Amino acid sequence: MILITGASGNLGNAVIENLLKQVTASKIAGLFRNEDKAKSLSEQGVNVRIGDYSNKESLAKAFQGVEKLLLISSNGDDALTDHKNVIDAAKEAGVEHIYYTSGALNRNVADSKLGPLVDSYITIENYIIESGITYTIFQNGLYSETIPFF
Repeated sequence: MILITGASGNLGNAVIENLLKQVTASKIAGLFRNEDKAKSLSEQGVNVRIGDYSNKESLAKAFQGVEKLLLISSNGDDALTDHKNVIDAAKEAGVEHIYYTSGALNRNVADSKLGPLVDSYITIENYIIESGITYTIFQNGLYSETIPFF
């Protein structure tokens, strides 16, 4: 089973809708903080898991039986800790492969207007690599939420 985090967000929902065209709904799980937001996907047969990046115990429970995990990065107040919670819970639950939506990297963090965000991406990429879990890292272009940095 593959689990998509941030399943009620734009990217998470789009990924699940695309997966539904390729595999049966029973092979897809979505991570939601709020069960009410899961209704439409639940009605399509997608497995609903409730968890929050800031609550490692809820994640470990949600990741049971998951082989592949798409970690959609968040931009919360403590995204670094949140992402580490996801990775730690995935390792604890026996997830075999993590896919991570990182971002465009400028390794010169000190001089970048996106310094804290880029530093977070690099730190999480390294944390995933060091976890020992097989991984795929997507270094996506900039999202619209980075515009205020400029």
